[in-house]
Amino acid sequence: MAPPHRGGLLRLARLDVGDDAADVERRISSYYAPYHAALADLLAERRRTFGRAFQLSCHSMSSVGPRDGVRRPEICLGDLDGTTASPGTGIDSVQVELRRDLYLDEVTWTPHGGLARLQECFAAVAAAVRSLG
Repeated sequence: MAPPHRGGLLRLARLDVGDDAADVERRISSYYAPYHAALADLLAERRRTFGRAFQLSCHSMSSVGPRDGVRRPEICLGDLDGTTASPGTGIDSVQVELRRDLYLDEVTWTPHGGLARLQECFAAVAAAVRSLG
């Protein structure tokens, strides 16, 4: 996996929530860094056990770009030009960006019926991946 870019994370976090830099750094240290360290350990263990590992990296995005005001597509798939995985390491990753209004009201942050539909889709994807052996 590509290492996180702390400066980028700090800028994005401040842009989204307006918190001060110390609070953003605290959240990165308390939540983001430990989560990604545990994920890296799990992927490495899977690679040792099975020879390869695969990560489905899911994220959400606002329905409208915050800087350009352009409506975003419902789903974006990618691998960030190959940087979401470390080439030659046996760990592959695909990133899925879901537009938030597919499953919640972006003003109230209340889930709606689209959430159950997405959960069913991801359950089907997980079952298909498991069936590959």
